[in-house]
Amino acid sequence: GSFQTDLYAGIGQDTGAIDYYVGVGYQDYDVGRDPDGNRVVGTEFGAVSLNANVGAELSEGLRLRMTGTFYRENPGQEFNVSGVDVDAGIPFPRVIGVTPNPRRDAEGRDQLWTLALTLEADDVLGQKLNLMGYGMGQQFRQRANFQDFNGGNPDFFSDNRTNSTYGFRGTLNKDFNLGSDARLNLTYGLDWRRDRLIRLLLDPDDTSVVTGFIAPEIILNSTGLFGQAELKLGALRLSGGVRNEWYRGRIGDELAGLGLSGEGTPGRLAPASLLLANLGAVWAVAEAVQLYASFNQGAELTQLGRAARRARDPSIISPEPARSDQYEMGVRGKAGALDFTLAGFYSRSAAASLLQPDPACAGQSFCPLIPLRVPQRVWGAEATARWQATKQLAVGGLFTWQRGEIFDEDFERFIPFGADTVSPTRVTAYADWSPIDAVSARLQATWVGPANFFTPAEQAFGFINTPSNFLVDVSAGWQLGPGELTVGASNLFNRRFENITLAAGGFTPALAQGRQVSIGYRLKLR
Repeated sequence: GSFQTDLYAGIGQDTGAIDYYVGVGYQDYDVGRDPDGNRVVGTEFGAVSLNANVGAELSEGLRLRMTGTFYRENPGQEFNVSGVDVDAGIPFPRVIGVTPNPRRDAEGRDQLWTLALTLEADDVLGQKLNLMGYGMGQQFRQRANFQDFNGGNPDFFSDNRTNSTYGFRGTLNKDFNLGSDARLNLTYGLDWRRDRLIRLLLDPDDTSVVTGFIAPEIILNSTGLFGQAELKLGALRLSGGVRNEWYRGRIGDELAGLGLSGEGTPGRLAPASLLLANLGAVWAVAEAVQLYASFNQGAELTQLGRAARRARDPSIISPEPARSDQYEMGVRGKAGALDFTLAGFYSRSAAASLLQPDPACAGQSFCPLIPLRVPQRVWGAEATARWQATKQLAVGGLFTWQRGEIFDEDFERFIPFGADTVSPTRVTAYADWSPIDAVSARLQATWVGPANFFTPAEQAFGFINTPSNFLVDVSAGWQLGPGELTVGASNLFNRRFENITLAAGGFTPALAQGRQVSIGYRLKLR
């Protein structure tokens, strides 16, 4: 009952003037089992996918390409923690099969398409030109049962979400030879995109009836100008760039004025703009060793639809993104048969974009999430090493250490992030062995340290510490006929360890998947 199938086939050809490729995939996913033989938290599904692209050489130095994808997923049986056990305070609740929403099989689905058209020209006024137009559309029909939120009783829920993106990007790129092993590369351009979202709450008994908005129609237009430079001076490479974006949006009028719950007043949002910068340096201190450092700013723009819920004055809603600053420095290189890396990073945001339950629906089984902006910071270090001991054997490892904290309004101070956000201390060691050219194998062991981040008071508030665990995976490949036969096993020794899942309105521990064995065959014909 935990069988999973993943099939893919593709075909392509390059005739010189024209090339094309088409791929088709099928996936049948059954939820796995924990080491005790019980289900883990998850939802079964069946999915089909398609990807295709075609390119043409219009003339020397002028190319046109079109790329598209399609994906459709239909949900099956859902497994979640028992709401009865959670309400009873059982520390390790059972995972049960949730009673299906009666409309799940006929109506539930997640469907996505993308399409992009790109024109490349090698010489336009001495510069390389790249023009791209693109579009994306997603339709998500959720037919759920929040049984785990409702003490084990069915609580059917249905909603439709539709979102789309259309946009354009144009870039120019030029190289400058400055002599004496010095070169400068400049890239600059223009972005424009339009995003639209609407998410409707439906009557579970008659999904043709709209009962309210989880997010009313929201439309956002953004325009960006950017420039990036890279300067190479012998062993030193410097880079830097800036980007400025302007945002204009509105609450749309689709289904407005009908008195539906969560309705927002149509109108324009407050305008906003954003300036981002990045700097970087790489210094080759030896032929095969580099030191590097970087600073870059990123931004996240999310949940405008939720912010528009019940909004009476759209002009007070600002689409200004949540900006963050990232710093990183490290060393990478090769010394004989040894490859290595060492890096440290720090990231901070004064107003990270997060979500919180809507206070207006406290105590209800379904409570929409609304935007929350709070300070947060994350830091850590990572090291890797790989030693090619012999032609047939290589050994290596990975070390990861992360910590972080977020400002909590209830405690009025910063509290640590848990294992759902940052990785506990993690050490991985592996060995790759290829006794003959036709056979390869990997043995990998991972130790994940305990995440004892929270005080007793914080644990009483619902935050969860997690214990350490030790996992072993093994995989092998054998060249058989025109292709390769692969076999593998994850969690080889069927170890019991926790997976933190969002259930019953909070984070709940449940057992993670036990041993999983896979077998596959792949081939490429020319």
